[in-house]
Amino acid sequence: MKTIRVAMIGGRRVGKTTALIRITTGSTSSGSWRYIWVSGFFGFFLLNFVPPIPVSHHSGKSLHVHSKVASSFFTKSQTEHQGPDAQYSKWMSVDGEEYHVRFDDLQSKKDLFEKPVEGLIDIGKVENADIVVLMFALNSRESFNFLKELGTVINDYRRPDSLLLVLANKAQARPAVPLYYGPALAEKLGGTYATIRKDAAEDFEEAITDVVQLFIDQPKPLNNSIPV
Repeated sequence: MKTIRVAMIGGRRVGKTTALIRITTGSTSSGSWRYIWVSGFFGFFLLNFVPPIPVSHHSGKSLHVHSKVASSFFTKSQTEHQGPDAQYSKWMSVDGEEYHVRFDDLQSKKDLFEKPVEGLIDIGKVENADIVVLMFALNSRESFNFLKELGTVINDYRRPDSLLLVLANKAQARPAVPLYYGPALAEKLGGTYATIRKDAAEDFEEAITDVVQLFIDQPKPLNNSIPV
C-alpha cells in the first residue's frame, strides 16, 4: 500500500497570539475518541455548540471539534501515542488502488510567540509532504492574512513535485474575505483552491480526495540516474 503524506496548517495571528492546527487525542469514560484540537479559530472544525470533552494532552487554550466529524474521517495510526504530535490516517481507494493518506500537523514545537513566522512551522514536515493543505476561514480577514504569510514561507520549502491546496471554510456569517482572494492566493502559490462548509466532513473528504487524485495523476519526474 502506498503512503501519501498530507501536512496541514491553518489559523490566524491576532496581536501576540497565534492560532494553528493542533492534532492530539482525548478520551472519555466510554473509551478513546479522536479529535483535532485547534488553538484559536479556523476552518470547519469549530462547532462551538458542542460541550467540551476533557483531554489528557494539549497546550494553551484549545477549542474542540465534534467527535463525529473527526472520528468519521480519521483513523488513528499510532494507538499508543497520545501526545500533540499524534498522526492521523485515512485509507482511500483511488482508481482501484488503496492509498494510506497520513495527516501531519505542520506546527512546530516552538513557542507560539516565535518570530519570524518560520519558527512556527516544522520545516522538515514541509519538505517531506506530498501535499500541503492551508486552511482559512472566509469570515476572518486575519485568518486569511496570516495564512498568506504562512503560505509564502511554506512555498520556499516544499518539494517541486508536491501539491498545495488552499482550503476555505464557508462560515454562515457574512464573508470578510473577498471570494476571489482564495483562488488568487492558490494561483500565486502554484496550488489549487477549494471551499468547504463549516460542519461538513464530506466536503473536507471530497477536497482531500480530489487533491490526492491530482497528486497520483501528475506526471512523475524521470529518473536519469545510471545504475551502478
